Amino acid sequence: MVNRTLKIMQNDNDGRLNTSEERALLQMRDAPALTGCLDALESVLKQYVHIDGYAINLYRASDDCLVCVRVHLPASSSGLEQTFANMVLPLDSPNMSARVFESRMPTGITSNNLEDYPPVTRVAFDGWGMKHMVVLPIQVTGANRRPVGTLMLFSQHGSVAPSLLRRITRVIEEAAALLRLHQTIASWEARAEAMRKQEEDLQSVLDFIANMSQLSTEQELYPRIEREFLSRFDLDMAGVLLSDGEKLRCVDTMLGIEGIPWESRWKQHCQQLSYSVTQPEGASTHAFQYNQPLLFGDIPAILDVAMPEKDRTNLDILEGLQTFAILPIRKQGVPVGLLWLGSLQRKEALTPEQIVLARHLCDFLGAIIENAQAYSRLTGHHSQQISPVGVL
Repeated sequence: MVNRTLKIMQNDNDGRLNTSEERALLQMRDAPALTGCLDALESVLKQYVHIDGYAINLYRASDDCLVCVRVHLPASSSGLEQTFANMVLPLDSPNMSARVFESRMPTGITSNNLEDYPPVTRVAFDGWGMKHMVVLPIQVTGANRRPVGTLMLFSQHGSVAPSLLRRITRVIEEAAALLRLHQTIASWEARAEAMRKQEEDLQSVLDFIANMSQLSTEQELYPRIEREFLSRFDLDMAGVLLSDGEKLRCVDTMLGIEGIPWESRWKQHCQQLSYSVTQPEGASTHAFQYNQPLLFGDIPAILDVAMPEKDRTNLDILEGLQTFAILPIRKQGVPVGLLWLGSLQRKEALTPEQIVLARHLCDFLGAIIENAQAYSRLTGHHSQQISPVGVL
């Protein structure tokens, strides 16, 4: 499929840029920062009536990964755009953007060759009702270096015309050098800001470790973890899930508001809840498998979006949930569980900076939980049963 797509594009002569595309390239050249450059590129992509969605992923050299810097979804799924914004795509993941980035070759996917691709691609293709998905490398023609990133396009109505793909390819080839320059400048600015905040964040992390590292059993530790995060980030729902190698199981959950009508039902549900750690069973499995946080900042906006059965059941019970975040609990960088955080009162309850801090804190939880498990075994309090739902 890849070679056939390339051949069609190379043989097509109707790839001349139109006026709006030329204008966008001029805007990119005049843009003072990466944001303006991306704005101009998006203005082109949004004019194509046969393109129903796209994602612009740029390479982050410091972490050797792709980061989704812009995403546009159909109106029926627009509530998920924030979830995918800033999503990290490891280059060793089965994600198609990572594969195209490494191969530097465009790929086209239709229902005819969908079975050739990994489950995560098939789920996205079917879930969004795609007819055609195309992933293009963003690279300067003839340059002997890694691409700047990738551009994922999809149509819900049919195949994207080869002439349109050729024009889009020309636009991103022209934009590649500008994107690389602006991205380099943006990374320098981000590094300077990170250095400024480092001392403040370090003290916060040290306080957290000191608070969590007191000897305690598992049953004592999980509520302390939840209470710490709810208090620190002004939230009112939390849960801890741990992996036993085959399944992710909920070991504790806490609500920060008294008198919730569905509290008992949620407790009973969590006692039975588990996720496969290898098969796609929803957002929690995705966060664990790909070792990255997921943030749903406006839950009411996605209630009508198609989703896996377990995610739908959770949201049906958690009536009134406004914000929901899933963060990997890690030990030495490897996921060993998940932390759920939520707000029943505020949409967008977690800022990007708070997610970064919460993720740093979760990096220490794996070792802290392991210590508590060892202490529980020594004291005879080790248990796999879920603790009762707590209330702050």
